[in-house]
Amino acid sequence: MVGSAGPHFNFDGVTAGTTQHVNAKRLTFFSLALSIALAWAPLAADYYVYYPPHIKSWRTFLVTVFGAVQAMSICLLMGIGLGSMIASSAYYADKYGSSPGGVLMTAYDSLGGFGKFCAVINVLALVANNTPGAYSMGMNFQMLGGVFGKVPRPISTTLATVIYAACAMGGRDSLYDVFKGFLPLIGYWVVIFFVIVLEEDIIFRRTKGYDWSAWNRRDKLPMGIAAAISFLVGWAGAVVGMVSLL
Repeated sequence: MVGSAGPHFNFDGVTAGTTQHVNAKRLTFFSLALSIALAWAPLAADYYVYYPPHIKSWRTFLVTVFGAVQAMSICLLMGIGLGSMIASSAYYADKYGSSPGGVLMTAYDSLGGFGKFCAVINVLALVANNTPGAYSMGMNFQMLGGVFGKVPRPISTTLATVIYAACAMGGRDSLYDVFKGFLPLIGYWVVIFFVIVLEEDIIFRRTKGYDWSAWNRRDKLPMGIAAAISFLVGWAGAVVGMVSLL
């Protein structure tokens, strides 16, 4: 992809609009990039539970940061380059159209038939991005307890996969528009979740610690009133921000 599209990247382009408009675009891009990276936060507990209990916290931190930064930096830089190419060329803008698949076809355009093959392989490989979410979905169902806790995880994971696959096929003609509107909402949710967990760990649990033996004891767990109120306050701020942009 770099070899095919890289020579057409436009590093001299200037974003049109006033200073305020350009800064708003930059802030929007930063917010989306941040929310995508922070999306790992709700999944981290599902995977880090496999780490040895005695592992140092700084090692977990470095593994997480370096793993996320290296992977995301490549994708973000490629996205910026492809965006500059599409924005500065009517030919590539026409090939792009308005779909994510158009981006890949544009990136591999100079490779002809082999480029189309690469684009298909790339799209199929993207399906793997759904694996962490599907895996965590099974654990989330079990955490609800009761009957859900007795359902084997593969059943919940398979059911979740069937549901989102059916939704994707049913809305394939308008999926991109839905995705563009839904992604910012996911970003709001992830940031609110991240801040609540961060405050809980740094402010309230720094000296008290955690009672790991009570994780599955409803009688020993808090009702979560403070977290629920914090979540609603965060959404109120998000709604105010969205309304101000209209």
